[in-house]
Amino acid sequence: MRIMVLTAKLGTSGSIAGSSFPVIEVFKRLGKKHKVFLLLPEPFFIENTKTLIINQKRFLPLAKIHAGNRELHMRKMQNVLPDTTLPKVDVVVCSYYITWKLAKRIARSQKAKLAVIYRMHNRMKQEVNDERPYENGIRDKIEMNMAHESDLIICQSEFEKKFIMDKYGAPAQKIELVPNGVDCHEVRNEREGVLFASRLEKSKGVNDFVYAARKMKKVRFLACNGGALKERLLKLRIPNLFFMGWTEHEFMNYIYSRAKILFFPSRVETFGNVPIEAMACGTPVVGYKGVGEIHIKDGYNGFIAKNKTDAVKKIKLLYANKKLWKKFSANAKKYSRKFTWDESARLWGVALFKLINRRNNP
Repeated sequence: MRIMVLTAKLGTSGSIAGSSFPVIEVFKRLGKKHKVFLLLPEPFFIENTKTLIINQKRFLPLAKIHAGNRELHMRKMQNVLPDTTLPKVDVVVCSYYITWKLAKRIARSQKAKLAVIYRMHNRMKQEVNDERPYENGIRDKIEMNMAHESDLIICQSEFEKKFIMDKYGAPAQKIELVPNGVDCHEVRNEREGVLFASRLEKSKGVNDFVYAARKMKKVRFLACNGGALKERLLKLRIPNLFFMGWTEHEFMNYIYSRAKILFFPSRVETFGNVPIEAMACGTPVVGYKGVGEIHIKDGYNGFIAKNKTDAVKKIKLLYANKKLWKKFSANAKKYSRKFTWDESARLWGVALFKLINRRNNP
């Protein structure tokens, strides 16, 4: 197969942004058997793939524009053309809504199949009144188009498969389930404190994390990410609450292994990389019904709480009970072993092969 992958999300200083990390892990493995082209906004080396560059003069300035004008610039970014002549491919994979229009144009011009990775957070965010009003117009329309105009949708969990069918009306017959893998591992450390490893946004439940910190004043609470609410949270000056800022993915296993518990109060997820990575490092997780239940098996590798008050009770119980913590920690590591990047890449390959075969044998 010849595959072209579009992703507009790279981090700073040559790092990979969190939502693009699974894409890179999968397609560098598929690149061992197939020809994989990555269409990126800047030069980046990924083993077993060839990088093609989106027009940097137009894309990069737009990508860095202040969020206040983001809707206008998202419209413009969709029309950015590559800097080079594109190779002929069998399938085009769109991994993020910003590159949807370009992906669709390339697929049509080459008469290739069009696959999308489901990361359609927007309607989830609207349901929890997330503070991203600039996205609610154009992004919602793009995600609806992605759900209906693509030839294949890759979902990472049963939870998000049901969500995309219910909220976007996506046909079940073109959805394939491919879980992410995990590559974190436990680092032997003295453990203490409660960790929050998601973006500092309302939809990720950061306000509940702050609530828990206030209720457990003798326990260290650490948030290791940035986000829209960071400046406001820093002004709270809670003595036992610490903020690390953005943390590169390769250092996260040390942080997961240092924490005693991960609090995962998010209401907006497609797969939940954070809890499964924490579990791979032997860290039990406390979360809520819905997205929390993707990986948290209540009473086995963590707790499912009803609300923030119940979450504090569950965190206190697990934090104080050493025997229970050791049991949950062992179960968490055991559960995480089911998810490997090699298996994820294999399932991706099967799904894309079936898609191409449908085209060749209608």
